[in-house]
Amino acid sequence: MFMNRLFGALLGGVLFMLGCRPASQSAGAGSPASTSPASAVSARTINVEVVRLEPGPFEVLLRLVGTATAYHDLRLAAEEGGRVAQVYADKGRYVRAGEPIMKIDDTLLRAALQEARAAYELARETYERQRRLWEEDSIGTELQYLQARYNYAAALSKLQTLEARLEKAVIRAPVSGVVERLFVREGEMAAPGAPVVRLLQIDRIRVVAGVPEQWAERIRTGMPVELRFDVLPGRTFQGRIAYVGAALDGQNRTLPIEVELSNPRGLIKPEMVAELHLLLERLPRVLAIPKAVLNRTENGFQVFVAVPQPDGSYRAEARLVELGPENEGNVVVQRGLQPGELLIKTGFERLNPNDPVRILNLARPVSTQ
Repeated sequence: MFMNRLFGALLGGVLFMLGCRPASQSAGAGSPASTSPASAVSARTINVEVVRLEPGPFEVLLRLVGTATAYHDLRLAAEEGGRVAQVYADKGRYVRAGEPIMKIDDTLLRAALQEARAAYELARETYERQRRLWEEDSIGTELQYLQARYNYAAALSKLQTLEARLEKAVIRAPVSGVVERLFVREGEMAAPGAPVVRLLQIDRIRVVAGVPEQWAERIRTGMPVELRFDVLPGRTFQGRIAYVGAALDGQNRTLPIEVELSNPRGLIKPEMVAELHLLLERLPRVLAIPKAVLNRTENGFQVFVAVPQPDGSYRAEARLVELGPENEGNVVVQRGLQPGELLIKTGFERLNPNDPVRILNLARPVSTQ
């Protein structure tokens, strides 16, 4: 019994040692060697599409975001206090320049005006008689003559003042526009200097925006601007820069500008968000590539080009590029690429330098322009 147990233990140990041998030792001498991962990666061929680099024109655009405002946003105040006697134009009504909007009760002013007109007529007649007596007949004293002239001038001034006050009892539109809000209604009291009407002129619009500091020196009044509004898809509007600020905004480091444009149909409403495109420069012949093909590395931006090999195949070559202006998803390459080279536009995400590539669209003419 003891000998049987000893023999079983020795046999189990031998089998254990045989099972723990390395796989290389257990394989026969004629077994093929396994392919390493590195050799598999180096032998892969990546399918790509390319564009042939050709010089062409390029427009340098500056894209900004702005806000539309009324050309005039006026809060008209009552210059004469009193009860609102009549409202001629309710809110939402379009009024022309000079058209009455509201009238303040002028009963007391009209009474005072009649009294002032009578006093003026008396002072004028007295002055004329005193002047003739003094200048033609030398009757009276110079003091009487001067007193009559002063009374006449004072009566005339009071009359003119009351006439002006009576005119200001009617609140008129200084510009053509839309009555946006009435702060008082008929029968309510209007205080002198307090706003009574908000008037918006929107047949012309101002769009307010801020230009980043690095572009500020290139902005001038009169520059054309193309504008688009998300809420008005498919429409573009043309305007010009009417105002350029003299100083940067201290909070966001931008230069304030205002763009004016026509809005005869009233499509553009105040507070709408606008996208502005400013044409800064036209470059005649440059190499431009899509920004989507750029890879950011620790050494800068990198792209891949397909380089032909002596056997007719192609390999991917990594290039560091120096970039210039950009516009609408494209960017100018100032250094690193040459005309005629094949820029890899799809499939570059899986590439390593010197990977063999198969160009799927080589039979078709391709160009960056």
